[in-house]
Amino acid sequence: MNTKTSYSLGGSFPVAAWIAVLAFSAPADSRAQNLLVANGETPVIWAYAPNGSATRFSQFDTLEAMVYDSSGNIFAVDVNENVIYKIAPDGTHSIFLSGGLNGPEGLAFDGSGNLFVTNANIGTISEITPGGAISTFATGMNLPQGLIFDHSGNLYVSVFNPVSGGSILKFAESGGVLSSSPTTFANGGGLQEPDGLAFNSSGDLFAANFEGTTVTKITPGGVTSTFASGMNNPGGLTFDSSGNLYVAVYTDNDVLKITPDGTESTYIPSTGNLAHPTALLFQQVPEPSSLALGGLGVLALGTVRRKRQA
Repeated sequence: MNTKTSYSLGGSFPVAAWIAVLAFSAPADSRAQNLLVANGETPVIWAYAPNGSATRFSQFDTLEAMVYDSSGNIFAVDVNENVIYKIAPDGTHSIFLSGGLNGPEGLAFDGSGNLFVTNANIGTISEITPGGAISTFATGMNLPQGLIFDHSGNLYVSVFNPVSGGSILKFAESGGVLSSSPTTFANGGGLQEPDGLAFNSSGDLFAANFEGTTVTKITPGGVTSTFASGMNNPGGLTFDSSGNLYVAVYTDNDVLKITPDGTESTYIPSTGNLAHPTALLFQQVPEPSSLALGGLGVLALGTVRRKRQA
């Protein structure tokens, strides 16, 4: 996973398209919304109400990531079957893409509705058009994981890379064109095989260090610091509208809530339905307030479960 802030939308993507994508990527108000939690060891997405009660939202094999499109549908990736599912707001689902992927981990939509997917097993990022046509966007990464766009249309990817400890790469957008040649946005500075990614409303990027016990905060200038610690294999991340960060902790089988000042508490305990939680996403409610532009500063993408070694 805010204080409100205003942004100008960069690049030449249609402003209306960015508003739609960002509004549905923005976290819902946790005071009223359910938190969707995908699990790595049970084929269920659970919807947790603010009072802690859980209901079954949808059922799959092993999901690694969930993200909203501009119409409020959830797209989720199944790493074992190499399939991307499209999930309607009522939880019913269909196959959006089957084949052409290899160990998919992270998902992110651009402002034109193209879906980007990391392929951890072969070190690539695929681009999929709204019609389902797939192509290779970028190559040469060692276990790419989470994906996320910022408000200017730049794409970020967490690279697991067990040899170097991992990094965050940035694919810059300029003039409506997204470069397929990345630069290193962050490397070292506490990163330890980073995974799930999420932006807060100030433009700071947060990365869960799956092979560590921490969440790293990275400023827009690339300065890193440890935001939270004490977790066993943190993975999926998402923010609520109040700036609280939620962390799916894979090995501890719980979900933590971390306030903007770094205070940690258990939001969903290890007892009950969780079985190696992976991805997190607040459930959308079709109300005009949920589309308010004031929430577009926060982008969130939950990814990850257990990791493969190179």
